[in-house]
Amino acid sequence: MGAGERVLNSAIVETVEGKTPEQQPMNVVQIPFVASRDEQVRIVFSNEASISAAPVGQIGAIKLYELGPARFVWTRYPRLLVHGIQKIFLTAVMLPLAVGGLALAALKRRRRALVILLTVPAYYFCVQSIVHTEYRYVLAVDYFLFAFVGVAVASIVGLARRLLARLWLRPKA
Repeated sequence: MGAGERVLNSAIVETVEGKTPEQQPMNVVQIPFVASRDEQVRIVFSNEASISAAPVGQIGAIKLYELGPARFVWTRYPRLLVHGIQKIFLTAVMLPLAVGGLALAALKRRRRALVILLTVPAYYFCVQSIVHTEYRYVLAVDYFLFAFVGVAVASIVGLARRLLARLWLRPKA
């Protein structure tokens, strides 16, 4: 994909294991997408299969149907706002906040909360990671780390509110 191009939709077509290329069933793939009238649409086929299997594919007729104007086009601007907020959720931002939230919870002696919030990550890092190395098995840890991020953000907001209240209520000389 070149610069400035965007993916409107994609689909993955899997082969049936244990069948020869001649025995593979035909898959009809319908890919709905919305493009502006002046936008050129390009269809790209890529082989992401393992090297052990020879890539075999048969592509039939490609048909485009105009379904009329797209609904929810008005959501473009709210989606841009949400996308901007989502850019904050980077490991470089969240990990220091999670460590800070963990430290704050420890300093405030919130033992019960620490035990609850650290049980699942400790299990995954100490036991589960030895048995399974797939990413999907570690996904549950993120939500517990987000709780520590919440502790850090709440503490930062509380500190900012107290500082603003002091500045606001400070008597003028």
